[in-house]
Amino acid sequence: MTIPLSQLSTAGLAPRDTADASALSNMMHNLGGSIGIAMLTTMIDRREHMHFSVLAEAITVNATRTQDRLAALAAGLHGHIADQAAAKGAAIGMLASQVRRKATVMACADGFYLRRQLRAQLWRRGHPQEAAADGGPRGGPLNLPLDRVVTSRRVTVR
Repeated sequence: MTIPLSQLSTAGLAPRDTADASALSNMMHNLGGSIGIAMLTTMIDRREHMHFSVLAEAITVNATRTQDRLAALAAGLHGHIADQAAAKGAAIGMLASQVRRKATVMACADGFYLRRQLRAQLWRRGHPQEAAADGGPRGGPLNLPLDRVVTSRRVTVR
């Protein structure tokens, strides 16, 4: 797709202006990519913090699954850490790291979902006849608003 766009940016120009037009087109292409990456990275970072908060709220110290998981992690550290309190602290850190990893995966999934939705919207704008014949957006989990997808996920601790 970049070759036709670069040809369009220099089409109809005098030969002396094509170099400047090509340079300007390349600069705008790079600038647009940088802005898009920055926006996506910011969105993923904020979603990761939100997912971590939601997952952390679901994990309580009094839950038997949490206690079992912390005991298993502390038992695995028993050979490396002799102090029981230090082993429990390290186990809590490991559990927090696992929750952070899950939150990061969920945030990246949100990023892919957002990218898919944006591409679908751009395609529909470029192909209005096909989008109208297709009947518009279909129902299902991929066409739900982003907030509804996040709140419908089940929180599990493994």
